[in-house]
Amino acid sequence: MTTTLHIELSLEQSMLQDAAARYLERSYSFQERQRILASGTELDTDKWRDYADMGWLGLPLPEGEGGTGGDALDLFLLSQAFGKALVVEPFLATVVLGGMTVATAGTAAQRARILPGLIAGQTLLAFACAEPQGGYDLFDVETQAQRDGDGFVVSGFKSVVLGAASAHFLIVSARTAGSRQDRQGVSLFLVDRSAPGVTLRPYGTIDGRRAAEVKLDGVRLGMDDVLGELHGAAGHIERARTLGTVALLGEAVGCLEGALACTIEYLKNRQQFGQPLSRFQALRHRVADLYVAKEETRALCLLAAQGCARSEPGAARAVAAAKAWVGRTGRRAAEEAVQLHGAVAITDEYVVGHYLKRVIAIDRMFGDTGEALDHYLGLRDAHWGTLRQA
Repeated sequence: MTTTLHIELSLEQSMLQDAAARYLERSYSFQERQRILASGTELDTDKWRDYADMGWLGLPLPEGEGGTGGDALDLFLLSQAFGKALVVEPFLATVVLGGMTVATAGTAAQRARILPGLIAGQTLLAFACAEPQGGYDLFDVETQAQRDGDGFVVSGFKSVVLGAASAHFLIVSARTAGSRQDRQGVSLFLVDRSAPGVTLRPYGTIDGRRAAEVKLDGVRLGMDDVLGELHGAAGHIERARTLGTVALLGEAVGCLEGALACTIEYLKNRQQFGQPLSRFQALRHRVADLYVAKEETRALCLLAAQGCARSEPGAARAVAAAKAWVGRTGRRAAEEAVQLHGAVAITDEYVVGHYLKRVIAIDRMFGDTGEALDHYLGLRDAHWGTLRQA
């Protein structure tokens, strides 16, 4: 992968950054976020409609499907703004994991069925590929899709399905051939969340989002519900994981930016011994270290996103490296921001603790630090991800 220390954003990307920052600063305060969470949901319909009106829901989707044809770097930049504002709406689940998979794997009829409503903010998706016994291995699939006449009967369990409670459709992986841990023999299905046999157990996650355990008990599906090639979903799953991780890297950088900003503001305003804490040199050194960690994280993640946008060789490996860095250095930086605030940081009413919780959640998604390092070093049989289509 080509490395460069300078990434020149296009005019459109700069405009995207500015528009997202202005909207979220104006309309998505921390208090507003807490109001949304207190309502017991992760979806504010008015804000979701705003995202649709601004073209964000179609940002990474092809122009031929009604999107704007954005690339992985565009996705990273928008996610960075979402991370700084701690946006809770299911953009990752619906647009990145769900919509981008339908756009690349779906038939013309499936794309027409799903994508216009998704881009308009009317259709929500969830990506149901992880299972309790599989951990981070998305190809450890016990869920079975048995042939039944002209269709299938699907039974099994899916775990930590983000956005499932608000989704209209689930993208479900199921084994149609091979044995439990085979990379081949896995297929994807579009499943109506309200279909008979689909049961959800929703719950809140550490970072305020919503996920669910999903049980599929004899769910009947037709051939037109198969998403992509039968038995050959591995490439689509890998691609979704890689691009989903790019979005998470953007969020992590935004979280660190927000944590640094509120830490600086706190030290300026908090008085001790008759002067602001920002006057104490030891604390200033710690803030300087926090700034360096934020900039290092931003540079590494931005390079990984650019590599994906250019489909450079080794791009997915660079994403794994950046994910490992976020899980170690990024998490330590968020913890340091909490420490610099003292006891107030652990209260639910103060924003900096929520940045840390989101970074912790990001560390655990699609593989923790150790898992990402193993994939980077080539120590895993399963691929961390590719950008190829199945």
